[in-house]
Amino acid sequence: MFTDYTDKDGHILFRLKSCVDTFDYCFTETDPKRSRETTVSFSVKEKCIVSYNPDLAKKQRTEIRRMADKAAKYTIYKKIAKEELGDSSKNPSGSQSPTLMPCTLQRPKSTIFLKTAC
Repeated sequence: MFTDYTDKDGHILFRLKSCVDTFDYCFTETDPKRSRETTVSFSVKEKCIVSYNPDLAKKQRTEIRRMADKAAKYTIYKKIAKEELGDSSKNPSGSQSPTLMPCTLQRPKSTIFLKTAC
């Protein structure tokens, strides 16, 4: 349940939500002298706070919309290269049309475990 904080006119300035819980953490550490791996685990009592600011949310939505509109304007690679790369977008031969190749990014597989009770 969020708690609303308002100004004297009743407009919401921000909202807060908090909880206190015990979180378990675990990591593996290597001893350089013995070359042994040990697993360390512990529990910590923590307080989580979540905030919401309507003005900041509005600003972020406007920025995202502006970036999406800008990306929609680019219809060809040449425009992207010219604006983003400038003079370095020229080929060594001196022509104005850069050779841009689509690429696929392969991200390494990683797993992050987060336990939250908020």
